[in-house]
Amino acid sequence: MFYFLFICSFLGTALPLLGQPLAGSHMVGALEMAGDPGFDADTVVNSKNNHWQWLSYPGARLALNPSPNETRRPAPLGKDLPLNLGGWFGARTRILYNVNRIRVGAGSGTVEAAKSLITRWTPYRFGWTADYTGGIRIRGYDMFKDSDSSLIRYISVDGALPVTLELSGSLAGNQGGEWNAKAHVMVVRDDDYVYAIRFVRLDGKEAEDFSHAPTVSEGRYSVVIARPKGSFRCAIGFGIASRQEGEKAAIARARNCFNQSIDASAMQVKANIESYLKRVPKPTVWGIPDVNTRGVTGAKHRRAYYAAWTFLIEDTIHKLPESNYNYAQVMCGKPSLWNEGHPRAPGMAQWESLLGMQWLAYVMPGVAWSSFQGLMSLVNGDGRLGGESLPTRKAQTAWILYSLTHDRKQLGKVYPAVRRYLIWAERNPRWIYKSNNNPAEKDSEFVTSWLYDSSFAIQICEVLGMKADVEMWRMKQRAMVAEARKWFYSDPATIWQYYFDSARPNGSAEDVRRGGNPTCIAQGIGVSALPADVRLRLLKFFSAKFKADLVGAGFPSYKYPNVNLIAYGLLDSGRKSQARQFVAAVLRDEVNAGAFGEVISAKSGAPVTTGVQEALFSPLNIIDFTWLLNRCRYDKGSPVPIN
Repeated sequence: MFYFLFICSFLGTALPLLGQPLAGSHMVGALEMAGDPGFDADTVVNSKNNHWQWLSYPGARLALNPSPNETRRPAPLGKDLPLNLGGWFGARTRILYNVNRIRVGAGSGTVEAAKSLITRWTPYRFGWTADYTGGIRIRGYDMFKDSDSSLIRYISVDGALPVTLELSGSLAGNQGGEWNAKAHVMVVRDDDYVYAIRFVRLDGKEAEDFSHAPTVSEGRYSVVIARPKGSFRCAIGFGIASRQEGEKAAIARARNCFNQSIDASAMQVKANIESYLKRVPKPTVWGIPDVNTRGVTGAKHRRAYYAAWTFLIEDTIHKLPESNYNYAQVMCGKPSLWNEGHPRAPGMAQWESLLGMQWLAYVMPGVAWSSFQGLMSLVNGDGRLGGESLPTRKAQTAWILYSLTHDRKQLGKVYPAVRRYLIWAERNPRWIYKSNNNPAEKDSEFVTSWLYDSSFAIQICEVLGMKADVEMWRMKQRAMVAEARKWFYSDPATIWQYYFDSARPNGSAEDVRRGGNPTCIAQGIGVSALPADVRLRLLKFFSAKFKADLVGAGFPSYKYPNVNLIAYGLLDSGRKSQARQFVAAVLRDEVNAGAFGEVISAKSGAPVTTGVQEALFSPLNIIDFTWLLNRCRYDKGSPVPIN
């Protein structure tokens, strides 16, 4: 029998529902739970070659530099500085390419893209410095101003020579665009949205509208500014609204981009993003111990940790005015525009989003609860949740939200849907996605996840006083364990991920087992409902493949939910040295990958993200494993220290 070696008392203080930090200093392990009141977002600037391209705003519908499709990371910003946006309108996604671009010429010469470009990411703005022929330099940034997705593009032109600046772009809507002379904005219309762009000079104390209108031709617009001497400042303000909100809302948002000075807006946006990041529990241990660091320094680790929290916080969307879905959302990955969830909320994945809600509860518990309630409201009477069916972490999410907020009433409201879903998932332990739906398939990743999640259902029922359901879940666990032994663990020579109880996928009539991803199999280490002998076999299976100093830690690929259960299983099995090395190796690779994605692959000899990009698994892994290296575990509810 395996024993927990690191058990301490649970924290007694709940996070207030609206997301305020814990009162006063409160250390758990080496983690300061009250956060860092002096956190400065500029201390995590990233200007490396592979830095993040995404940016959004908490609750906003749009993201900057979205992925061209859900499995491709966006390329670095082009030298004509294209302003690309993507986001959500009801249950649909749209990409707005080349909303604006910038080209420059010396004197009255031909305008052209930059000769060289340096970009930099911070949690609140995406900055750039571009150099052009003739010694002309432009500095600027793109910054979301608010949760309405209003955006400011600020441009500062340096140089002693005469200069011509062209601001141009596509009319990224299927109904074209026109100049509204009264409001001094370019208006662009689509079936789903309408947006407005305001062009202003910033030479005086207040923003001043350009005196001339853009030229519009063949789906594009252009504004040309010629200056007899170099240095000057200008900006565009971008306001967007759904068609249901209306054109007036888009125009007002564009004009309100300059209702105060640019500097004041930048300070306000920075302060708002920092207000969340200051609540983030603060590690006091940085860096990668015990394994080959492969260049990950303490500073690089810290930057990735706060970027991970930024991604999570900015991955939220408030209730959309045009939608009948009345809840906040935690997206699978807002920049990826992943869109395969339930038809009413297709941007939320049944795996990524749930794990995101668990962590979001530390800084935005109200949003986390709303998002979880919304997702569970979509579970139908038979227990099915539409869209891509993925391994379950639903009861664990309910338990963690309850543990952090002590909201028993909310727990009672969501339990019936959790119950229906788990009973359905018990009968359907497999991946269901579009045409991939074979009732004969059994997948150990789904089975072990179900066993893990149903243990949290037992805890929920104990709190709610539902003794009959406690016994029901225990009985179902015993039955599932017996089936799992037959499906995956009955072959003494190996452990299988897949079992087909009636026919192969190609239709031949025979039972068959298949291998799979080693980390998907090994995640059973962290499932206490599995018998001791099975977990011992899984530990041996894992240890035979684990190589801490190799990229991928000896595995061809992995994703967060699998390595999450492996790490906690190693701890609970008393293998703290191996657990520490594994956590360090995975964290090292996640930081070095440079992007945030669904899967880390080591097949190229370097860690790279694959699957959905940019997505939640990478940032959540960085957060979780940073906590573990700071001797704090979150997985059972409230955070507890590890020896």
